[in-house]
Amino acid sequence: MSSLVLNNTEEINMRKEHMCPKCSGKKFSATAHVCQDWMVDKYGAFIETIENCSQVIHRPNDDDVWACLDCGYDAAGGEFVKM
Repeated sequence: MSSLVLNNTEEINMRKEHMCPKCSGKKFSATAHVCQDWMVDKYGAFIETIENCSQVIHRPNDDDVWACLDCGYDAAGGEFVKM
């Protein structure tokens, strides 16, 4: 079961509408930091992934680089906030 960890700043950021200033695209690539649960051997070496995302450590925010999936324009997420 996945759990989601957000702070108040991240929660507010996720309510902002983002749109590409170049092409008006609304789908983006941005990096998130997540935890995975692994099966490991007796030495701690990876065998397989048990759960791809057991916890979100950091969601993409307006300080991170976002890339528009329609036109490829990339910039800080804040440049994509629809005014």
